[in-house]
Amino acid sequence: METLGPDCGRVLVVMTDHHIGNFAISAPVIRRLIEHFDEPVDTMVDGSLVELARLLLDTERVLPARRRRGVGGIAEMTRLGAAVAGRYHAVIDVGSGVRSSAVVACSLARRRIGLDSYRRGWAYNHRLPDHAPDHVFDRYAQMLAAIGETTRPDFLSIDAPAAARTAAADALSGAFASNEPYAVVHAGAGKPHRIWPAERFSAVADRIVREHGLPVCFIGTPQERERVERVRAGMRSADQTAFVSVGILPLIALLERAALLFCNESGPMHLAALTRCPIVAIYGPTSMAHWSPLREQGITMLTGHACPAGCTGGRCVAESRCLTGVSIDDAADAVAVALGRASGNATGRPREARMTGT
Repeated sequence: METLGPDCGRVLVVMTDHHIGNFAISAPVIRRLIEHFDEPVDTMVDGSLVELARLLLDTERVLPARRRRGVGGIAEMTRLGAAVAGRYHAVIDVGSGVRSSAVVACSLARRRIGLDSYRRGWAYNHRLPDHAPDHVFDRYAQMLAAIGETTRPDFLSIDAPAAARTAAADALSGAFASNEPYAVVHAGAGKPHRIWPAERFSAVADRIVREHGLPVCFIGTPQERERVERVRAGMRSADQTAFVSVGILPLIALLERAALLFCNESGPMHLAALTRCPIVAIYGPTSMAHWSPLREQGITMLTGHACPAGCTGGRCVAESRCLTGVSIDDAADAVAVALGRASGNATGRPREARMTGT
């Protein structure tokens, strides 16, 4: 296809996936697209990610797409279609989701660009080959062919805004002393089949407190609080912990100050990868090759047994051995190594190591 020149006119980039990790991974691609064009570019994102998009993309030109179901979803799609129809010379669909492809189709733009997917190729009149690369970032990066580029964009790192740091400090003020180092633990995930057992989180959190002298800040959504309380109930050092539920930008501020994030594979893991926070993450059925954080340094990923072919779409036929194959000692040892690196006392594995539980 003919590539889009910098002077092609008004451009809309669409990435309406509501998952934090997906958006964080796609952000370097979107930012490179924005930088290419002479005219200011609009970006449409899920309504819950507007503030994150403004921070990562360094732009105020962010359009929210609210996620709704049933009649509300139809009304929202009608609103989005009316908002974009006839306004753009080119629309680039980075996410290739149902909602984004519908927006592209409604735009009536002269150049409607997306990956040549067998499910949603109908929305585009300029289709880019989908080579199905191993990492999802490389799949998003295929969209750069629209502007004639094939080089991977640079990884993004960010600093939380001052207001977010204040909000994070306020959230911690009732639990920990000012400027006291702490570890962050996220015991949840977007899908239940990606969650390591609660009693194992309890044991590792106890060891963080007892062996490393760090209080533990549990993070999560209000809906995850019940699970966090189960984890805390299984601890002997629960008095050295707190639960904090904050928005995305204050969460980034919490993570950039933390000595460690210990978590399942989840959105907060991908946010932490945008900072310098050391990460120990447990991967269950999620492919590490496909969904590893973009940052190479200071990250350890643990997984148990490989999933058999019958485990698909959240259906498990292997008694969750991908998760339970990671023992408490596996996780506690990885935490100790990560904290040793951060303090300059590293032993054993190098910073970029990938560790597999057995």
